[in-house]
Amino acid sequence: MAITSCLSAVSKSIAPNCTHPIVGGYTGRAVLIPVGEPTIAFTQQANNPRIITDIAASGDDDMANIIGIENYYITPMENSAKQSNGDNGAIAYTKTVSFHIPLRGADVSKNIVEPLAKSALGYIAVLEKKDKAGDGSFEIVGFLSGLKVNADGVAQSEATSNGDTVITMSCTESWFEAVFCKFTSGASPVADYATTLAAFNTLYNAPMAN
Repeated sequence: MAITSCLSAVSKSIAPNCTHPIVGGYTGRAVLIPVGEPTIAFTQQANNPRIITDIAASGDDDMANIIGIENYYITPMENSAKQSNGDNGAIAYTKTVSFHIPLRGADVSKNIVEPLAKSALGYIAVLEKKDKAGDGSFEIVGFLSGLKVNADGVAQSEATSNGDTVITMSCTESWFEAVFCKFTSGASPVADYATTLAAFNTLYNAPMAN
């Protein structure tokens, strides 16, 4: 019987990319897509389904329920993180997305805060990162299991958040990271940041156009 090395599944060298070193942090822009939205279709790469190559919609109001988030703070999306979790006997990854709602009032409560908190299926988030190299510039969270607002995930403090409402959502998925990325055409395709950015901007601006 042949013996397979325990390391055989690790197919990449672990070393920094000197040409394009990692740039940490989020820009503060994100998109929330309701899980189960019938008019939104995701296309996955065949050899690595963690890569979403297209997010397309159909119909006149195809993107009406998409939510655009703009958080231009010193540390946008602060406390957003990923952490492995083996409580059920298998490694999974608990992911947290935190953002501010820089608005207040009864209409904001009715039309934004409470619908987010009450969502039964949750949301898929596309988060824009400061990094502009490789396939990891736009992270997707909630693709396998929708992001839902934590039990203590709605908070408002006049002192620490200047009156903003802070929303914290979590999910647990078996993929450590999923991404939205478009690639160049040809025999040796590579990640195309400019085209991916344009596609993200279409999603991000959709709520304003509807």
